[in-house]
Amino acid sequence: MANWAFLTPTVARLVISEDFTHLETLVLGGEAISPTDPTTWHDKVRLIQGYSPAECSLISIVYELLTLLSNPRNIGQPNGCVAWIVHRDNHHLLVPSGAIGELVLEGPIVGREYINDPERSVAAVVDPPSRLARLRDGHAPNRLYKTGGLIRSGLDGSLFFVGRKDDQVKIRGQRVELGEMEALVSQAFPGSHVVVELVKDLGSALLVALILQKETVHPPPSSSSSILHPPSDLFRESVSAAVSGLRETMSSYMIPVFLPLAHLPRTPPGKPTESFYEITSLPCPEWSLRHTILLISPGEPPPRH
Repeated sequence: MANWAFLTPTVARLVISEDFTHLETLVLGGEAISPTDPTTWHDKVRLIQGYSPAECSLISIVYELLTLLSNPRNIGQPNGCVAWIVHRDNHHLLVPSGAIGELVLEGPIVGREYINDPERSVAAVVDPPSRLARLRDGHAPNRLYKTGGLIRSGLDGSLFFVGRKDDQVKIRGQRVELGEMEALVSQAFPGSHVVVELVKDLGSALLVALILQKETVHPPPSSSSSILHPPSDLFRESVSAAVSGLRETMSSYMIPVFLPLAHLPRTPPGKPTESFYEITSLPCPEWSLRHTILLISPGEPPPRH
């Protein structure tokens, strides 16, 4: 019997803890956790959050012993490496403590290069800045890895995940962090899988929140089935709560529209597909995407049929 497991939060939400009484340690990683993810497991196992890009190892940042009070954005502290928070446009410059910057990893866990992709290798696997040679008595590391993750540090040295450099979008000139928006929306949809994307092909730019609620999780059906789920009363109530909360912190045009999903599509290796365009390109014969967006636009409850 296995007593140690590494699961994505999506899979962990589907597992019945009573069926795994032999499990002693559970590591959640590969996706952002939600505030409610520790609920099922915190008093049954040693619950850990692990963060790492695949280019550096299975787990390079660790948050030990998740509890009900844990901040899901706190990914912990470096494990087997050194973490630097640098200016998002210049990895030679460190940012002040508490400021948001790009996470750069140093250590033997850093991979050498992308196979047959020199352009990508040059952009992500970089030579260390001169300051490191001074800190290491003239022995600088061979390479650093620019993760693309935006991080800030806490008072105790913990790292808080903010989003990704490529997740920043602009709406009417205002910068929006998709990761932060997903965290805010998730507060109204506990235990749900939330993806927020910017859509530009509906006449104007707007944010769309894709919601897979735990109550509506179904196995992926046939390719002819719809990925969109009819909005339930619970979904409508959660949308109303989300919109009310978001209106307290942002302008109405920045609030996303909400789409309920019947299931999360998966790529061939079995990982969740989190691209709005891949999701909405799947066959949806009984739903019109544009009609659905109108039905579930913020501030206007969808009509009942």
